[in-house]
Amino acid sequence: MNEIDMNDKILIFEKIEDEKIFSSSDSFYSNHSENIDINYPTKVKISLFSFDRKLIKSINIFGIFFDSNTYILLEKYLILENSIIISFDGILLSFDKGNFMLNWQKKSFTDIISFKLYENDLIIYDELEVARIDINGNDKWSFSGMDHFISYQGTENFIFCDEYIKMIDSNEVEYRISYDGEDINKINPNYFQEIKPPKENLLKRIIKNFR
Repeated sequence: MNEIDMNDKILIFEKIEDEKIFSSSDSFYSNHSENIDINYPTKVKISLFSFDRKLIKSINIFGIFFDSNTYILLEKYLILENSIIISFDGILLSFDKGNFMLNWQKKSFTDIISFKLYENDLIIYDELEVARIDINGNDKWSFSGMDHFISYQGTENFIFCDEYIKMIDSNEVEYRISYDGEDINKINPNYFQEIKPPKENLLKRIIKNFR
């Protein structure tokens, strides 16, 4: 169980042990599948309590790619002045901080890895894109690269620099995306030239294959 102290309220994340899956207005399902018969690996109950431990409201989240050990990653929620933002899989949810009622939800992402607050907006690091929306859920821009924004070599990704966001894709190609969503270095139009392997490396691979 994870317990978050919010000064005047307490937010608690806990794993649902009951195998029964149910549908209600307070349940949210991974957008990878909304079949209520699916055996979701992770089932999480999130509850908002007053400071004196009186329950205000609970919601249930059923996900496929959750971290089953910690229930929800630290990067997966954000507590703002008037709202609580939570993401799982490709879902982004905003709840009122006072009564835990849903403000809005967005289900257009593939797999949200993390998100951060920037100038009162949210910048979302998704597996296939980086996007910027305001805290009311209104889209500002989205940017897709030529490949997944994931480094299989473990290169640090989604870095906030002064003038741009640095992203690395699965080919270790570096993108510099402005805070207005522009491809600063014009990587997309020149992508295949960018990932073309040096001749020396290519020769080494050929020799290795014939050994």
